Amino acid sequence: MKLYTSLAHIYHAMYQGLFDYDDEYQFYDETLSMGPARSVIEFGCGSGNLAKRFIDNGYLYHGVDLNQEMLDIAASYLPKEKFSQGDMRHYESDKKFDACLITGRSISYLVSDDDVKMAFDTMYGCLNSNGLLIFDAIDAEKLFEDFDTSEKVLTVGNYKRESRSVPNQTGRPWTWDWSSEYYISDGNNYTLAGDDFATVRAFTKDELYDFLSQSGFEVLNIVTKNTYIWEDNFFIARKHNQVF
Repeated sequence: MKLYTSLAHIYHAMYQGLFDYDDEYQFYDETLSMGPARSVIEFGCGSGNLAKRFIDNGYLYHGVDLNQEMLDIAASYLPKEKFSQGDMRHYESDKKFDACLITGRSISYLVSDDDVKMAFDTMYGCLNSNGLLIFDAIDAEKLFEDFDTSEKVLTVGNYKRESRSVPNQTGRPWTWDWSSEYYISDGNNYTLAGDDFATVRAFTKDELYDFLSQSGFEVLNIVTKNTYIWEDNFFIARKHNQVF
């Protein structure tokens, strides 16, 4: 996706005004404190907005993202050694962590069942015994009950995004195609900075229960939160000592 590569600087500027990162961090911090969990690996860490909060609050933190352009922004204001480039479906770590996070709805880009299974197997391998996996996913049943195909316009500071969604026609479950254009204003007029396209996926709770169980996780809780346009289900799961 161009949003996370050639348009990464626009993502970093815009999304700080779209997500409430203080609220997101508080949710993760309160959840992890029940563990307690002090070492965290975050997949889909992006340009480091949550990373800064974990690092500043004393967590043993490591961030992983697929796109080096996002990590370059994070490393411009945070310690470079706190980050590495990698794919959540195949990532291998020589360290184990108390908690694994998949943040920012990054699971939405795992559009095939095999992708999801590989990612959860990766999380299992990164965790200490009884470690926690926490991630957010868009609720498929609520989203597709009345799917909205109208154009959406968002303006943050000098940036504007125009976007639209249509159900995907390939037969993949609960997927849709999302296209968008990004503009920068000089104070008077907007100039097109670039466009983007992605096929993304929502999930039912039952689907995710099954995927997690297959990878050796027990679901402890599901928290429903309204975050940035759609309602998300935040899954909190614990690693079993062995896959069964």
